[in-house]
Amino acid sequence: DALCETALKSNPALLVADTTAGFRPIMEKAAHCKKSDCKSEHHHGTANPHMFASPDMASGMVENITDALERLSPSNKVQYRKNAAAVIFELKELEKAFKKADFKQKNIAVQHDVFAYLARLAKLNQAVSLHADSAQAPSPAHVAELKKKGL
Repeated sequence: DALCETALKSNPALLVADTTAGFRPIMEKAAHCKKSDCKSEHHHGTANPHMFASPDMASGMVENITDALERLSPSNKVQYRKNAAAVIFELKELEKAFKKADFKQKNIAVQHDVFAYLARLAKLNQAVSLHADSAQAPSPAHVAELKKKGL
């Protein structure tokens, strides 16, 4: 990514830890692409950056962070691995719970795309993202429309 390249140019000895290495990102449509059938090559978007919000992704991030810490301070490897194992265990338990959950409603409406990875893990369809900012809630008319759709 451009930010990493710039940082490495200014300091080649810098350790860059890609916490999302090996992940399959959810791609978001470009802002100018509003239609659901928008599949044109020039309309591709960016990767959803909220991978940390799902336990399966977060456990992989812990692994990547632990690897980076070990490169920085190999003498503390045993402690890093011990701490990582405890966190990963808890995240894997959460992952299992979400995978086992039997949600009666598969289509969900969310206020922010932060839930996209969690929805994917739980086999839920993020049918609507309201994108309401923190200063303004969705209008009653919008909520009523979503309710009619069964969301």
